[in-house]
Amino acid sequence: MRIPQRVNRFLAGVSMDDPCGRSMTAMSAPSMSTLPMSTLPGETRTSVSASAGSAPHHLHAMTTDRWLPAPPAYQLTCSQSWVHFQPNVPQPLLLALDPLSSSPTSAWSSHTGALRPAFEVFHEKPAHLFMIRDDLTAFEHIHPDVLANGRLLASPSFQRPGRYVGFLQVQPAGNPQPLLLTFPLQVGSPTSAALPRFQEPISPLLQSVGEFSFSLRSVPTPGQPGMLTVGLSQRGYPLRHLTPFLGAPAHGVLVRYPSPGEPFGQPGDFLHVHPAEQPTQTAQETLLQFHTQLPRPGRYKFWLQAQPGGQLLTVPWVFQAV
Repeated sequence: MRIPQRVNRFLAGVSMDDPCGRSMTAMSAPSMSTLPMSTLPGETRTSVSASAGSAPHHLHAMTTDRWLPAPPAYQLTCSQSWVHFQPNVPQPLLLALDPLSSSPTSAWSSHTGALRPAFEVFHEKPAHLFMIRDDLTAFEHIHPDVLANGRLLASPSFQRPGRYVGFLQVQPAGNPQPLLLTFPLQVGSPTSAALPRFQEPISPLLQSVGEFSFSLRSVPTPGQPGMLTVGLSQRGYPLRHLTPFLGAPAHGVLVRYPSPGEPFGQPGDFLHVHPAEQPTQTAQETLLQFHTQLPRPGRYKFWLQAQPGGQLLTVPWVFQAV
């Protein structure tokens, strides 16, 4: 794959004045409303505030499950703010995460004369990137490579043009939890961004992919810790062989649809969750139970990624949480 000249400059460590660069500071079928709700012991979640760059789209640094106490300020720079649309063709995308001030911890190492983060490996990868279209009709989970200069090289493929938000999860060395940082990306002509957002209808609770069946059994009440449960079966029997995916039985991503007039990618409206290590067996299904908390009422999309029989499948649901 040929890398454009300006990306080559980025790889070489040349500073670029790019409109995608932002600064941020992270601080301390049937309606789903009929589903049974689960309750777990409470988990406290506090607000986060973030400074934004010159563009109106805010960037946020947060954890997936719990907020971190006052990590250092970061500047996230991407190599481009828009890419030409080429269906299913990998697009090189460079990301740099820099501290706005020196950190006294071991979270930063020197590369090419500048401070760059050293990343912990979590769920078998140093970085997880989710590229999601702002109407939630396109989703991709990819894993950027960490280059020698500490920057991240991703190669997302886009099936549709439009406005996307990248949700980047990284864990700088010394941090107890991964951070979540977001950035906007326009794919294809900006005229496609002016179209109204399409909101998908509520999904059937039962989804089938080949010989495998996936049933959404319960979701938490918004604002309360609870359980999201998915049942898996194969030809009418409990699934017996579920190959681990990235160090977990499965991965789940929850994103809330933005309300009218609300920008996509609000803090807390993205959740990357994992089920209990040992699935529960019933006479009919194997149950994956995700401990999570939906931040507020609204329409959500949930993507389940699992490997039944060693085959990676992504199964989506749209549901209303009230």
